[in-house]
Amino acid sequence: MFSVAVETAPSAVCSSPIAVSGTKGYLSNAITEASAKGSYACPWRIKGNAGQTIKLTLWDFGVWQKNWTRRAGIADGRSNRAGYCHIYGEIKEPASGSSVRLCGGSARESVVYESEGEEVLVHMVDPSTTAEPVYYFLEYEGMLPIHARDPSLQWLCLYFL
Repeated sequence: MFSVAVETAPSAVCSSPIAVSGTKGYLSNAITEASAKGSYACPWRIKGNAGQTIKLTLWDFGVWQKNWTRRAGIADGRSNRAGYCHIYGEIKEPASGSSVRLCGGSARESVVYESEGEEVLVHMVDPSTTAEPVYYFLEYEGMLPIHARDPSLQWLCLYFL
């Protein structure tokens, strides 16, 4: 694990920016609900050192458990159907311009993304804007590049030098 910095990305909406650093930490959509930090207008920017990657693990509290009971008249809108994406947000890589949806509702804990570069932007949907709020947090962790974690891939690095 390697140190990463997390801050609200600069924008007109992001007053009183937040910045933290460490090897890993957590971002919650409850913070987005309370302050708009982490929203589409004020995304989280997670940045590591050159050559690092960022791993994101979703801890999803919107996953229905078999023994949970629902209130009368409330349907489970969080489907586990294959191909269904309950959109929790979006993850973008500024360097490449790529982006992926942050989908929830299928597992309590799952690795949802590992970046190609050292920086990602995380946009979270404000749970208060949905009919049935779902809460989760993302664990972020600074990682070595894949070739440094797996010695069998060291030759790739040497080949491209």
